[in-house]
Amino acid sequence: MFFENAQAFVPSKDIYGLNLSWRTNISSVSIYLNTQNSYGISTNAVKSEVLNASATWGQYLPMSLQTYETTAAPAAGRNDIYFSNNSMFFSDSSVVAVTQVSYREGTGEILEADIVINDATTTPSLASNALYYLGNTLVHEFGHFVGLGHSQFLHSTMFYKLNYGQYQMSEEDISSVRTIYSPNSYPGIRGTVVGGRNLSGIFGANVQAISMKLGKVVGDAISESDGTFVIDGLDTSDNYFLYVRPSYKPESLPYYYRTVRSDFCEGRTKYRGNLYSTCFAEEKGMAQIVSLNDTNHLDVGMVSIGCGLEVPQSYLQNKNTSESFAPTLIKADGTVGMAMTGYFSLFDVTNNVADKIMFDLSNYSLPSGQIYLDVKAVYHSIYSPLKLDFSLTRTGTSTVSFPTLVNGMGRGADSSINFDASGRILLDSGTSSNNKITLTVTPDSMSDYLISNPTIPYTLEDIFPASAQFIDDHGVYILIATLSEYSGGSFRPIRSISNTKVYDNRRCPQGPNTFTVSPANSSAAVSASKVKKSEDNQASLIAACGTIGPSDPNSGAGSGLAFFATFLLSFLFLNGLRSARIIIF
Repeated sequence: MFFENAQAFVPSKDIYGLNLSWRTNISSVSIYLNTQNSYGISTNAVKSEVLNASATWGQYLPMSLQTYETTAAPAAGRNDIYFSNNSMFFSDSSVVAVTQVSYREGTGEILEADIVINDATTTPSLASNALYYLGNTLVHEFGHFVGLGHSQFLHSTMFYKLNYGQYQMSEEDISSVRTIYSPNSYPGIRGTVVGGRNLSGIFGANVQAISMKLGKVVGDAISESDGTFVIDGLDTSDNYFLYVRPSYKPESLPYYYRTVRSDFCEGRTKYRGNLYSTCFAEEKGMAQIVSLNDTNHLDVGMVSIGCGLEVPQSYLQNKNTSESFAPTLIKADGTVGMAMTGYFSLFDVTNNVADKIMFDLSNYSLPSGQIYLDVKAVYHSIYSPLKLDFSLTRTGTSTVSFPTLVNGMGRGADSSINFDASGRILLDSGTSSNNKITLTVTPDSMSDYLISNPTIPYTLEDIFPASAQFIDDHGVYILIATLSEYSGGSFRPIRSISNTKVYDNRRCPQGPNTFTVSPANSSAAVSASKVKKSEDNQASLIAACGTIGPSDPNSGAGSGLAFFATFLLSFLFLNGLRSARIIIF
């Protein structure tokens, strides 16, 4: 039996690469909650937040999570949630909470899990719009409790650093829990990330599935040592495209991933994030959009890493000229939709030089009804350090500008900070010649935007947590365009793409210095993680998820009894005592 970090991108893995999960044939998991704390938070308030966190995940599980109140100390062989100021868990006050998961070696079956909340740190808030909201911490820790690991997707509940709005699950979190507990009930995407002339598999690439309908990351995976990946739990009513980038913080992942490399390009430089495009030169920077039509997995074949930023050729040729780039929105078969990469140079950003993109629908016969051009832009989520303003102008009409900010900030319904944008403009169903729409994208740097708006009470680090590791050195944005019809109080896609055929990258692999990387040696992880469980118990393997506050002063491994990383929701390798007794198999 082992204690293991509840950390990874989607399901947690043990040191041998096995996913961790509770048995799916059990009817319930019992949890014992001791609400006693030094903060003066009432029993009812703590219980309410725990029950909300439990229900948030429980709706996607095949078993129920049953919580019982107790005033007793944590005990061996049961699942406990409690407050503690024990320094064996918390090396300093920046650690907000720790989750420990014990599992059966060789199967990954979770046998016991405990959530320990620091009773001697920043007082948890009960306001959902606060960074230290108790619900943010508990919902994140419950994700580890059920077997999920850390995500590098900024707006995920399981993002590895404390962030606003983590008390509400993202679509990526839902996809992840479906991956563990109902992998055969939903369709997904599989493929192999490769590089180099020998098409070597890339270990540790982060593959993100982005929804055409939502303009969000709705699922992701980390590639295995042979380059293979699987993204489960997707919706058949949507279309998707892939964004492939390195894992920017491998040390936040389980030990299994500690050998991940990304320096496969010329001069041993790192590969970078790019859309999955075809090998055709004229289609570089244009995403391959796919649909899922059953419960099987669509195999997209070989997906190459990208050594340089790929943008459409004609977009680049028209950039900073009087001409507008005019991508194809409506295909020859009548299906609608496109996604592409745009970018701004430092000169563009400094001088607010806008992109002009033309959607010419003047030759398209619109169906009757209220038809809209929908535009979505993803840039904040992929750590592009921009602040973008958008406007849509149709021939003979006024301009629609977006996004609408609240006190100068982009905010999600869950109080998260999110500058990704979406907007739509009504088309003219009667006169098709009026349906030439110009999208104007005007750039600014986020840092300059904050300087020019001193009343905004947030820092660049609030907007881009762990920016030193994640910020993209190019001013990149992903643009998505579709058509929709407004009817019956809602919008539905118009003739969306139905494409289950892709053209993979086996003929155009990048990364000339790619070589095969094996997972970290498991015996080293075992040796590094041994601890003494209790005064009268034998040694176990132990590691835990530590919720570390943004004031964490450490820049690397901590000293003393614990290993800490600089990120907030990082994993903490403990060398200390624990009151629960664990039997080793």
